[in-house]
Amino acid sequence: VSAHKVPEMLVEVIAHYNKFEGQLCYVTIAGRSNGLSGCTAGSSLHPVIACPPFSDKDDMMVNLNSTLQMPTDTPVLTVLEPQNVALCIVRIFALNNPELKQKYTEHLKRVKSSFTINF
Repeated sequence: VSAHKVPEMLVEVIAHYNKFEGQLCYVTIAGRSNGLSGCTAGSSLHPVIACPPFSDKDDMMVNLNSTLQMPTDTPVLTVLEPQNVALCIVRIFALNNPELKQKYTEHLKRVKSSFTINF
């Protein structure tokens, strides 16, 4: 949904999901002025993680700057790596889900065990 072209649709979608009783986290993928992340966070009861796309370093700086400059009371977390966005969501959902927390704990152990010290 485009925050610039159809903001009324965005607000409608968010209002619908604000009634959702389960765990929910928005991932917004928008660059340039990144109105999507801010508008989503401004109306949502759920966490918003922005993962701005970029094609090169110049594009990354424009998209990153627009994503980091959110107004007061518009909480948007910014994570550049899509895999890390997914891991952040798992951690958020694991706060209230012991089974998921255990699976993530096992994942973290595998990650840590893949590193060795060579003297």
